[in-house]
Amino acid sequence: MRINAFKKENPDDKKIPSKLLSEAFRWRMGQNDCQNRGYVLDGYPISYQTATDVFFITPEQPKKPEKPAEGEEEEPPVEEGEEEDPSKYAAKFQKHIYPDSVILIRGDDDELRARATKLTAEDNLKWDRETLERRLREYS
Repeated sequence: MRINAFKKENPDDKKIPSKLLSEAFRWRMGQNDCQNRGYVLDGYPISYQTATDVFFITPEQPKKPEKPAEGEEEEPPVEEGEEEDPSKYAAKFQKHIYPDSVILIRGDDDELRARATKLTAEDNLKWDRETLERRLREYS
């Protein structure tokens, strides 16, 4: 997968680029089990831009060729009628992975802190006070 390739090429980078994560989410949500049973996204996408990256695919336009160096042949210009279709590079909505419904659960920070203190070690959750406070700061 491309994430593994990125990790091999960039062993010092701890953060995976947003576009790569969005591609991985898009791939996963397109799998048979997610398509038939549904899925829950918690904590991602984190912004409108990352949501756009997940639910829309924008093909990359080819780079325009640079002017040839001396002695090289110039590519023939595109003839009339052979112009590229600009809609070919328009963002394409991925309807097959877009959710039919969304549940948004709201709670204020104090309520979350109170619930976290009630959790016991038996609940086997990774929520400690420092983690909760860090996540609340990041979310704000």
